Amino acid sequence: GFPTLKLFAPDLGTNPYTGEPMKEVSDYAGPRSARDIAAAVTELLDERHVAPLTGEADLAFATLCRDLLSGIAPRPPKLIAAPVPDVAALAQPYDLYEDRDLAHRVVYVEASRGCPFTCEFCLSSLDIPVRQFPLAQFLGEMERLLARGATQFKFVDRTFNLNLMVSRAILQFFLARMRPGLFVHFEMVPDRLPEPLREVIAQFPAGALQFEVGVQTFDEPTSRNISRRQDLGKLAENLTWLRTQTGVHVHADLIVGLPLDYWDDIKYSFEEVFKLFSPELQLGFLKFLKGTPVREKYLDHGYEFDEKAPYQIIRSNYLSEEELYDITLLEHALEIYWNKPRLTHTLKYVTNQYSIFDCVIKITGMIFTNHFGRRNEKKRWQLKCQRAGKNLNGRSDHWA
Repeated sequence: GFPTLKLFAPDLGTNPYTGEPMKEVSDYAGPRSARDIAAAVTELLDERHVAPLTGEADLAFATLCRDLLSGIAPRPPKLIAAPVPDVAALAQPYDLYEDRDLAHRVVYVEASRGCPFTCEFCLSSLDIPVRQFPLAQFLGEMERLLARGATQFKFVDRTFNLNLMVSRAILQFFLARMRPGLFVHFEMVPDRLPEPLREVIAQFPAGALQFEVGVQTFDEPTSRNISRRQDLGKLAENLTWLRTQTGVHVHADLIVGLPLDYWDDIKYSFEEVFKLFSPELQLGFLKFLKGTPVREKYLDHGYEFDEKAPYQIIRSNYLSEEELYDITLLEHALEIYWNKPRLTHTLKYVTNQYSIFDCVIKITGMIFTNHFGRRNEKKRWQLKCQRAGKNLNGRSDHWA
């Protein structure tokens, strides 16, 4: 069965393993989900024993642990601001993957850190400028992973194709070692795909590459308002080229609820992106992550959002909760009928003849509300909005 979990309270009682007076121990008998266990541990701690560590913790966390264990720092400070590490000096953890991990799991790798953009809804916009890991060292680590049997690679770089020399070199590296089952995922800047990159990308077999493309919005005023810079004409041209001239699987993203994004603006963005017919299109809903500029400005736009993570939008000056509910139905339909895919030919036909946005919302409003066990979904959404509105009353700092 599941092993007994022990919870150790801070600086109370005796440590059962060392005999030192340190912590009070109790058996945990609650739910076994990670969230519930984490909540139980958190209840035992206070600010004297937990120090938030901000920034990149590669070196700072190790230093803190060494200081605590050696007695140099018996109590950490209330806030630890990690200095920016030199990525060239960091030892990568790829050798710690076990063979069974490499055989069955996606390997997460990074060739760079940081993001050059300042999108106000994204925590990555707060990162320091982009820094590249030494290319020769990085490719050597990828060579060892491949030799050990790794086939699934996901790059966590926020802007893989920012440095064209590096991105081309990495693509050429994997192309030269292409074998059945090899799959590489990149997050790319959608309006930056010059000919030297296209030349390499076009040589990959179908299904070997996946590009995650953050379009977010096709509305120029909205893009400017959230400090997002992109050439929409070049973006559309690049996505069309990827679909028609390569075997790349493109996953495109749109965000619902951005500042100044009214119903008609969202409709326009959706239809402009959908008609590019990327194999996968995801509708995400604006999240008010702590520390992001959009959260700091929430009162300027009449935003109300869930007080619990992931802090998703409930309503704003631009979208009512009723409109947001309708768009959630569109998101459900998109996942079921386009991304799977099941009705791609039908949806392409509708796109060429009618408003795909209006048609899908009207049809899904009937289907999801009256079938598939979703009759009460709208009621649950309304209750959630009402509860959030009630919590907000009289508490102007509730969402800050």
